[in-house]
Amino acid sequence: MTIDQLTKRLMALKPHNFTAGEVMEWIANAEGMFYADCVQTHDNPDSLDYEGYTSETPDSTELLAPSPYDEFYLYYLMAQVDLHNLEYDKYNNSAALFNAAKRELWAFWNRTYTPVQRVTHWKM
Repeated sequence: MTIDQLTKRLMALKPHNFTAGEVMEWIANAEGMFYADCVQTHDNPDSLDYEGYTSETPDSTELLAPSPYDEFYLYYLMAQVDLHNLEYDKYNNSAALFNAAKRELWAFWNRTYTPVQRVTHWKM
């Protein structure tokens, strides 16, 4: 999924008045969470790199999470819209969907890629 596809889906499912910059910041937060918690902690043969997103990032940029697990981004954005609109009941529902999608994505990543082995003992 690209950034443009994601933002269009968000607007279709949950119309809002937030700026493109605010939405991009939320996308960057979600991508950064995924990159730090999954990509960097596993041997990744695809050599995915993420250097952060800004307002200058092209809308055609492909997000890191593969389909069908890319719903993670949509639910994160929906939760952010609800939270910032002070719609707490809707936020709780969106957050529950986000957490379920996040667990599925993290489980997929753990099944697919080998965790990075780190040295945990000092050698003398």
